[in-house]
Amino acid sequence: MPMNAGRRHAAPMLTPVSGLPLIKSVPSLGRRAEWRKGRVEVETGMSKDQIKAKVKWGVEVFFDWMRKEDRAEYIRNTLRIEGPFPHFEAHEPDTQYGDAGGQRKIARSVARDLEDGKEDYVIVAQFNCPEAIQEIPTELAQQLFADPRRQSHIKPLRERDWRKSGARTWLPR
Repeated sequence: MPMNAGRRHAAPMLTPVSGLPLIKSVPSLGRRAEWRKGRVEVETGMSKDQIKAKVKWGVEVFFDWMRKEDRAEYIRNTLRIEGPFPHFEAHEPDTQYGDAGGQRKIARSVARDLEDGKEDYVIVAQFNCPEAIQEIPTELAQQLFADPRRQSHIKPLRERDWRKSGARTWLPR
């Protein structure tokens, strides 16, 4: 959960004393508006009413999923339905067999991957999402902070684990 990362990086409220619990203050990061997309697939031969019902069902599932994912709430009057688009389902490439028993993968036909009797509708909506601390793997952080040509505006969250070695360069302690 995002609060665990917040607690790990939070500053203590009181001076740490041996034998007493460490009390940290974790402020709420607030919420932000974010556009998100979903996709609903329908059969090509369906009537307009069946398509509307299927897309409506897909919208409800999409909204429930976003609510369960990170408590994102739909912002009213921002829903757009785009489509129909051809449904693309990538298949494994075909194998070509030679006279001498050899085999190799050959390019697959995109047109054949599109001919499956389905269409896609894209759901685009804006959600009010809670903000969270995003963490990255340690190895990636070391690469980002050690190279002065990369991401000069980023600095480590745990500055005590890193030492400054120039204007915009950080090295592990």
